[in-house]
Amino acid sequence: MRGRHTEIHMDWSCSAQSVHDHNRGSIVVRKTLSTNNLSCTLKSSAQTRKRAFSLIDVLVSISVIAVLISLLIPGLAAVNETANRVVCSSNIRQQGIGIALYADANRDTIPNTIFNNEFESDDLNAPQDSMTIRFASFSFSDLSGRRSDIPASWDGLGLLYSAEYLPTPGIFYCPSHRGLHPLSRYSEEWKSGTGEIVSNYQYRGKGPHGSTDLTMINPGRTALITDGLRTFEDYSHKVGTNVLRADLAVFWFNDLGTVSAALGSGDDGSTNMDSLWDQIDLGSIFHNDE
Repeated sequence: MRGRHTEIHMDWSCSAQSVHDHNRGSIVVRKTLSTNNLSCTLKSSAQTRKRAFSLIDVLVSISVIAVLISLLIPGLAAVNETANRVVCSSNIRQQGIGIALYADANRDTIPNTIFNNEFESDDLNAPQDSMTIRFASFSFSDLSGRRSDIPASWDGLGLLYSAEYLPTPGIFYCPSHRGLHPLSRYSEEWKSGTGEIVSNYQYRGKGPHGSTDLTMINPGRTALITDGLRTFEDYSHKVGTNVLRADLAVFWFNDLGTVSAALGSGDDGSTNMDSLWDQIDLGSIFHNDE
């Protein structure tokens, strides 16, 4: 009956009474069922039924979660890359300290690298390969055509490891590296001290004019170490690189595309290393106060 509210109470005596509802102007019929002074109220199933999630509700919830995740992932990636840059910068700074200690113990001479072509051989004229810090034994021909054998040895930055200035292999690897030379690839070589080992850092090994004496290299205008420049895959941060200058200061070089565009690919790698170092040297001039 429209406009009426019926609440039913039942008891064992099935007694009933009518009470006028002054607030709503309706009659409430109560039937009370009592046992040991206890009463229970039966409500209709329509009033007690709870609403469950439908398939549409579930799909909407999943869609909202997916959107939130897609918004968070780029931010988390940026935070992770920032942290990796800090670790990379610390690695290069420690390498710089190692170079200073090495030079102090070797009459001001910085670690030598065979890839600066000290033997005047076309076979060794490959400064882009100075990421290699330990090479396997090989043979080469000098300019006169005479063949020579070179035994396996530590080279460049690897001399800092063999001389125990930098005893931890992880210092030679950037956490942002996604190329072909992660630390895990050379774990056995590091343990055994044999075979070829490639790092993630490019070592210049000399000043712009060929000097290998640390005090003779222009300190505020010369880069000595950067992230890998051999190929674009070795360019760990893609948009720039951490740089160690000859004065042992470390700064971030923001690449506007000129360096990354000049990087090589494949087995040959970059062949214009002097030009790449010149560009980074120019950038170092604007960071003299860092």
